[in-house]
Amino acid sequence: MKTFEKFLQKALSRHKYINVSRSKLDLVNTLRVYKCLAPSSERYVFETGQIEELVNIAGTIPVRYRDERYNIPIRIWIPKTYPESAPICYVSPTQEMEINVSPYVAHSGLVELPCLTDWQHPSTDILSFLQICTVTFSENPPVFAKASRGIKKQLSRNKSEERYDWEDDTSEIETQDEILLKNALIESATETCKSKLGEEYSKTRAEIDSLHSENKDLIEGQEAIHGILEKKDLKEGEIDDEVNIINSVLEDLKLVLKLRSEDKEISKEDLNKDLENLIQIPFSVHSQLLEAVADDAAIEDCIYTLGRNLNIISTEEYLKHVRDLSRKQFLARLQIINCQRLNDQAQP
Repeated sequence: MKTFEKFLQKALSRHKYINVSRSKLDLVNTLRVYKCLAPSSERYVFETGQIEELVNIAGTIPVRYRDERYNIPIRIWIPKTYPESAPICYVSPTQEMEINVSPYVAHSGLVELPCLTDWQHPSTDILSFLQICTVTFSENPPVFAKASRGIKKQLSRNKSEERYDWEDDTSEIETQDEILLKNALIESATETCKSKLGEEYSKTRAEIDSLHSENKDLIEGQEAIHGILEKKDLKEGEIDDEVNIINSVLEDLKLVLKLRSEDKEISKEDLNKDLENLIQIPFSVHSQLLEAVADDAAIEDCIYTLGRNLNIISTEEYLKHVRDLSRKQFLARLQIINCQRLNDQAQP
């Protein structure tokens, strides 16, 4: 039953049923009572010609007729608007059966009970509908067995024949009765076996469909995991490179600090030169970007300083320096934009 529940949940969701939870609940309750029914998903052609992929349950329901138990083959289609819309039920006769047309069953096998015409949910659901079918079919079976060849031959005898020698044909009649009984038993056994095989086939098919759906989900999950692992490996490689660079810089810093502690007469210019050599930029575009940002910041500081000293310099000299600095600042900021664009294009 868990396999059926998984299959129904995925099929109802995949086919975009309006009320997935209610449809699944009613179907599961029905399958628990009628063990010979199994769910599947197939195309259904409406009378208008419209084709939709619908969930259905098919198999047999038990019916007692004249103190004998019979298995009536049916198939119930569940519309996507269920439970607001009534299910669609067909009697599916085997090759040995024929439709027994009645006010409740059409020539096509379509079941036309009043509870379907006046469908009202939740007072009526799939399970209660099948219970009504069981009672109705017990009084008026929807199918009957086809006549065998021996019976047809016997019924086709000329009724106008007046002379018939019963004494001479007694042995022949007994032999025909035995053949008819044997054929009836064989047909009954064959019908039972086909019914059981059909039930097992429906159950196995539903399980296979569920396994295929789960296998598809597993494959998609596996592909997603592979993608995550590839990104993880790439990030680990980048982190390892950054760690190596940091370790190298730390070693250089330790060396500089050691030299500074050992040689107290080392000049400040040499120390700054050594520290500048520690900063290594691997890409030229990054080096250009760093220089442009530094120039922009320096020019900004110069313009600010000139403004603070207007009481010392003349206005003409101030404007001249500001024009020159603004021109250089414009070029520096243009360089920043170009470097950022090149860096973005180089990114994978």
